[in-house]
This record gives sequence, structure tokens and C-alpha cells, in this order.
Amino acid sequence: MTPIVIGTIKKPHGVKGSVRIKSETDFVEDRFKEGTTLYLRCKDTLEEVTLETVGNGTESIVIKFEGVDTYEAADRLRNCTLEIDSDDRPALEEDAFYYDELIGCEVHYDGLAIGTVKEVLDMPQGAMLRIKRQNEKDLLVPFMKHFIKAIDEFKHSMTLNDIEGLL
Repeated sequence: MTPIVIGTIKKPHGVKGSVRIKSETDFVEDRFKEGTTLYLRCKDTLEEVTLETVGNGTESIVIKFEGVDTYEAADRLRNCTLEIDSDDRPALEEDAFYYDELIGCEVHYDGLAIGTVKEVLDMPQGAMLRIKRQNEKDLLVPFMKHFIKAIDEFKHSMTLNDIEGLL
């Protein structure tokens, strides 16, 4: 199993075992449904949990797990993560990628390898690739077709368009 974090438990909500979570998925409605089984990781333990109820708070999702019925039990879950197996993710449309699949891609520009994708930042203006370059500052490149010429999933590499001033 390759775990993918889809949410982090922030704090208890009420006194009957509900918790507030910060979602880390674009598929909120698909991931957080009543009756869904997820993996709960607390420190070094991983266990299956079933969502009993799911609701929306003002700034987060409020969920209750089966078997967690008190404030104290919910409070012990603070900062634990909710995960799924990467094999359970839906297939994406053509030219769409999960961010974690881009991490580690070798990046090419003007025929030369310039670095690797260190992380993908979700910014208000759109996703940005942080490219780690050897002996130079990291490079931020918008993850848009205008800047990305090609992505080869099999070679785990990406080619940037030759745009003057990009580097």
C-alpha cells in the first residue's frame, strides 16, 4: 500500500466524538461520505476507520468515526492523518496529474537537465512547481501548458518550453 494523505484531524467538534478535519484532496465529496472506510494514521499506528457522519463546518469538514463517541476519544486523534491507498484514486483525464506523481521528475530546459521537482505549491493563482537546482536557488515555474512543453510519465521527466527569462 502506498498511502496518500487526504486530510488531517485538527480538533474535536462538540462532545459526542466528532472532529474537524482539514481536507487535502480535490475530491472531497468522493472521499468523505458516510460509510466510507479510510486509514487513520496516528504516530506509528495505522488502522481502518469508518465514517459514521459527515458534515460541513464553517471552515472545515466535520466527521464522526464509528466507535469514537466522546470528546476525550476525539481529542486523542488531534493531528492524526486520514489516508487512502494510491491504487484507490480515480483515473484522471488526459494531461491531468496528481501532484505527488510530479515530485522527483527530472526537469529539462533547452536540452539540458536543470533539476528536479521538489514540491508542487497550491497558490491562489494556480499550482507552482518548485524545482530544485544544483548550486542555484530553487526555481518556481507555473504548472501551466504555456510553461510545460511535455511530461513523460514513464521516464519521470518534464520538459519546459524555451521561454526567454524563465531561468
